[in-house]
Amino acid sequence: MDKDDLPRYTPYDEQSAWFRQRRRRRQVFRCIILSLVAYATYLHFNPKPVYTRVEPATGSLSIEKLQADYAQCSKLRSKPQDPSGPRDRNARWNGGNATLIRNTTIWTGEPVDGEYSWQHGDVLLEYGLVSRVSNHIPNTELPEGCVVQDGSGKMLTAGIVDMHSHAGDSPLPETRGGTDDNEMSSDTTPYVRSLDAINPLDPQIQVIKSGGVTTSLILPGSGNVSRLDE
Repeated sequence: MDKDDLPRYTPYDEQSAWFRQRRRRRQVFRCIILSLVAYATYLHFNPKPVYTRVEPATGSLSIEKLQADYAQCSKLRSKPQDPSGPRDRNARWNGGNATLIRNTTIWTGEPVDGEYSWQHGDVLLEYGLVSRVSNHIPNTELPEGCVVQDGSGKMLTAGIVDMHSHAGDSPLPETRGGTDDNEMSSDTTPYVRSLDAINPLDPQIQVIKSGGVTTSLILPGSGNVSRLDE
């Protein structure tokens, strides 16, 4: 049998070549993956330095700024004054007659020997303002039409400012339908206003006034926050 008569192996040779090409592609792909992993590892353990710009120093302290700070401190230590200046009448004066409260016990608000002091005397109110305080104000020095109130056995103080009240929002008598002091739709409700819920005809407002309260800060409630201090 001649050599030419032997069976050909070309299909097998071609298949072997295909496997070799596939093996080379795998090797190249593995090299790329390994290179990427090595680069990521390098970046992880050797991060790129972050450069921060440092501004140059501006110099020593400013004497002008120091003097301005001293002036501000002195201003804060000084007793504040009425920005409108001395008044001869209250802007809310309703036109009523002057009133003298005679022989009453006046709370001065000034401590004496560690205790608040009380003084006996007369207090004259004109145009909605306290115009005079004295041990005794004779009738001859009273303005025309002055109303005299006997304060014997009574105490006279400045108007009480109530910093926490729900008057009008939680009116009397207290009912489920009339109480509107707590907004329970959320834990915090900074948008809630007492003005939107207050009842100006609440009878307890007159009771509060009779106890000497002249200013009352009416607050809305907010969930359980208001219930903690009630």
